[in-house]
Amino acid sequence: MIPHSRPTLLPAMAEASARVLESGQHAGGAERLVFETELAKFCGQPHAIAVQSGSAALHLALMTLGVPRGSRVLAPSYACAALLNSIDAVGATVLLADIDRGCLSITPETARAACAREAVDEDEVAAAIVPHMIGLPAPVDRWDLAIPVVEDAAMALGTRINGRPVGEYGEIAVLSFYATKMLSTGQGGAVVMTGDGFADDARDRIQYDGRDEWRPSWNYPLPDLAAAIGRPQLAAMEEWIERRRAIAARYQEAAERAGCARPPAPPGACHYRFLIELSDFAAGQHADEHFRGRGIEAKPAVFRPLHRYLELADLDFPVTTEVWERSLSVPLYPSLTEPEIEQVIEAITTLP
Repeated sequence: MIPHSRPTLLPAMAEASARVLESGQHAGGAERLVFETELAKFCGQPHAIAVQSGSAALHLALMTLGVPRGSRVLAPSYACAALLNSIDAVGATVLLADIDRGCLSITPETARAACAREAVDEDEVAAAIVPHMIGLPAPVDRWDLAIPVVEDAAMALGTRINGRPVGEYGEIAVLSFYATKMLSTGQGGAVVMTGDGFADDARDRIQYDGRDEWRPSWNYPLPDLAAAIGRPQLAAMEEWIERRRAIAARYQEAAERAGCARPPAPPGACHYRFLIELSDFAAGQHADEHFRGRGIEAKPAVFRPLHRYLELADLDFPVTTEVWERSLSVPLYPSLTEPEIEQVIEAITTLP
C-alpha cells in the first residue's frame, strides 16, 4: 500500500540525531536556537520560535496577540480541529467562515459574509486564523479587514505570494512539523513573526520555570533532538518543493484527462497535497475504494469540517461542504518512487 503520507529521510538526519544524543544536551541547548535562526531565514522573518507542536504554535500565537477571553476568533470551517482547540484554550469563541473554492481558505469576502451572518462587527473579532490550505496561498496579501491575521502555514512551508514567503503578511504565522508535514520532526511546530515585541512575549511564554513572579506560561520549546533532524530537511526544502511540483504537474495532466481536476495551483504553491474533485459524495466514496483496490491510500484533506463538529447547518457553509464531500487527496511527497507515481497516475486515469 502506498501510504497517503511518508516522511522523507536523509542520512544527515541520523548523523544529527547521533550528534545530539552523544552531546547529552537533548533539550535546552544550542541546536534549537540554530534551527530557529535557519527557519527564520527560510521564512524571510527576523524571528522564529520552535515549539512542540503546531497546536502549541497556534495557542502561543493567539496568546501573544492578546486575544481576550470571551472574544471571537474568525476561522474557516474547512480546517483541522486544532483551530477549535487553540481558540478554546484562550477562552475565545470561534466565528466560522465558509471558504473560497479556489484557495480553499478564508478570503476578505467570506470573512465579511461570516461577520454579517452572525451580526458581528469587524472590531468585535480579536483575530482571524487564515490557513494556506494544502499549500495553496490564501489571499492574505489583499486582507483589508480590521482584524489581525494569524497565517496558518502548517501545510505551506515554502509557499510564496508575489515572490514573498507566506507568513510575511499576517501579524504572526504558525508552522507544523508533524510527521505528515512538509518538514517532519515527529511532533513540532513554530511561530514566525516580524515584530520584536511579539517575539519577546512569545519566548517568555514558552518557559515556565525560574521566575520571580508567576505568569501563565507553558513548557513548549522544541527539544534539541527534534530540532537536529529538522535542520537537514530545511536545507533540502527547496529541492523537495521542486520535486513536489514536478509530481503535481503529472497528476494534474492525468486528472484533466480523467475529468477530475481542480484548477492548477498558482506558481507559488508548495504542493503539500494534491486533490482530485469528484462529481458528488457517492463518487468520492467509490474513488476511495478504487484507490484502495489499487494499493493506494487516499484520504480527505480535512477529516471533518469544523461546522459539523459544532452542529451548524451545511447550508451556511455550502462551499466547505461541497469541497469536503467531493475531494480526495492522493499521495504526494518527495520520496515517492517512479513506479509509485505511475501507480497513482494509473489509478487517477482509470477512475470510473
